[in-house]
Amino acid sequence: MLTFILVIGFVLGILAANVLSRYGISILKLQYCRCKNRQNTYKMMLDSGKDIMYYYEVFPEKRFVYLSPAVQTVLGWKAGKNLSNPYNILNLVHPEDQDLLIQKARGELDYSKPIFMRFRHKDGEYIWTEDYAVPIYKNNKLIAITGSIRDITLRKKLEELIEYKSNYDTMTGIYNRQYFEWVFERLDKHKNTRTAILICEIRGMKHRNERLGLNGGNDFIKSTAELLKKFMDESSMFFRISGDEFAYILVDVEEKAVIEKVRSIEEEVKKINSAENQLPIEMTVGYGYTLSSFGRMNYALKVATDMINKNKEKLNILN
Repeated sequence: MLTFILVIGFVLGILAANVLSRYGISILKLQYCRCKNRQNTYKMMLDSGKDIMYYYEVFPEKRFVYLSPAVQTVLGWKAGKNLSNPYNILNLVHPEDQDLLIQKARGELDYSKPIFMRFRHKDGEYIWTEDYAVPIYKNNKLIAITGSIRDITLRKKLEELIEYKSNYDTMTGIYNRQYFEWVFERLDKHKNTRTAILICEIRGMKHRNERLGLNGGNDFIKSTAELLKKFMDESSMFFRISGDEFAYILVDVEEKAVIEKVRSIEEEVKKINSAENQLPIEMTVGYGYTLSSFGRMNYALKVATDMINKNKEKLNILN
């Protein structure tokens, strides 16, 4: 009787173990399938994105663990080739941005801010990108960088256009009054250097516009700007500060160099005015000079303006 009970218990134990084993394996299989399906879902989401998603291993081996297919859309290169050789895509970085890339790979950047770099597209053109990178550390050692790279070329072009319109005169293509005031303030509040302001004022624009029409007057302003641009050098910046006024700001110069520039401009104007069938350029030139720009820019501007007014008074007396 006892033997029979032991046999029955042994058989039931085997059956129970078999059932539990099968059931446990089924649970593991189910969990594995769920995990695998979840990974596939995540990968599908990453693969379908318009931005380049990446996981770049820094240590122990430099390689792309993942690079989304968007690299072909953004840069024109297939992701597979760059996975097999990570230096393919790294070599596409603009030469001026390569130091930035090295700093990124070394963990020397502020990763809380976007990283702006240019990459060479397959067609040869460089595109602007915005990279949101996240460093991964292990035992205080950078082992990988993951993130997303977005093509912002259009945004950059719009920003450059806005900046151009903010800083440049649309008629002549030279710096405008707004940029003049910005440079003026920087020199006045943040710099300490020898500085001159040289102003060229065109007289008789109202009469010229009445005679030639508005378009003719505009053409005259453009040609005068081209004439005065010839006298720019590495120490000067050139601006149109009003409808009939142009100005140079000269930095780190001696006063004798400013006087020589004034003389050269006046001689060139006289030369043009002596030509036949040429409407004369009526221009008055004045300058202000200071040994220190710091807190003295208004002084230099006033001296230049006063010189302009005195020169115009002399002309009125002569006429």
